[in-house]
Amino acid sequence: MTGAPAADSGDGAAAGSTGETEQPNADTIVVNQKALQAFTEHMFDGIDASIVDQSDEGMHDPLFGDVHIFEFARGALLTPVVRTSDEWFTSTAISAEDPGGPALVVNGEEYDASKSQMLLEGLIGPLDPSDTITAGEVIRNGRIVAGTRSSPQGFFVSETLDDKGMPHFDFGQGNPPVDAAAAFGGGIPLIIDGLRYGPEKVFDSSNNLVVQSNLGYASWTQEPDSTGKVILAYSSRNDHLAIAFQPDGAANGKSITEIQNYLAARGYDNALAFDGSSSATLVVRQSVVFSPAYYKNASINIGIGVTLPKSH
Repeated sequence: MTGAPAADSGDGAAAGSTGETEQPNADTIVVNQKALQAFTEHMFDGIDASIVDQSDEGMHDPLFGDVHIFEFARGALLTPVVRTSDEWFTSTAISAEDPGGPALVVNGEEYDASKSQMLLEGLIGPLDPSDTITAGEVIRNGRIVAGTRSSPQGFFVSETLDDKGMPHFDFGQGNPPVDAAAAFGGGIPLIIDGLRYGPEKVFDSSNNLVVQSNLGYASWTQEPDSTGKVILAYSSRNDHLAIAFQPDGAANGKSITEIQNYLAARGYDNALAFDGSSSATLVVRQSVVFSPAYYKNASINIGIGVTLPKSH
């Protein structure tokens, strides 16, 4: 959504090939049907996916439009994916998904960069990663590995591991704890510890706070339903992660509040939104399912990967 620039619309694209290193055509939304079909048929363990396939032959969920919900088995790990060289972000994500790496990667935090620079550089190649200012720190194995701007007003998700290597997830406001095994800051809150967020505070008849206000959330409500969305959610009751992904320009898109309500109804008591709009990117098992706009692909530095439990 905000990212860089703040108000893009409709030029996000889905790539139609797997393992590609060249920048795909950004003029037409083309779904990678093979990758989506793999999810609709549950062809690998560890992910339960509610997929909206944009073809007439595929599975269609009329209840939740063009939002893709990926629910991961207990023990799935968050994995920072960081672009460190002059390559397309989708290439970085594909490389990260080598054996032993994450099975799924989406784009991460919002960031700042000159749109004119992105357009210019995107036409001739990716930006140097140092030209992008990421809003929110990224932690891996107890150190900051990316994020050139702290985000004390943003929200974070952090992961710590017990002595058996099982993850525990925490959500909160401010910069993520540096001693985390993995963490992402700069998120916009949808639900934190069961408390929903919205454009303004809401109290019940007993004067109990039931909705907390947040400016980032308020900004999201001004976006068209078709705007691309990337949301990370966690259910403490079921102890599993989920990714909610909507491609930019979705014909049957859902608002941020509709997605919030949907996740809450499924038992998710924590959820953060990350960069959306034409930044929205989905790479699965080295297949680019949805690519960002070409100038975003040239400038996104951070991806959120999910690595499946070792048994999968």
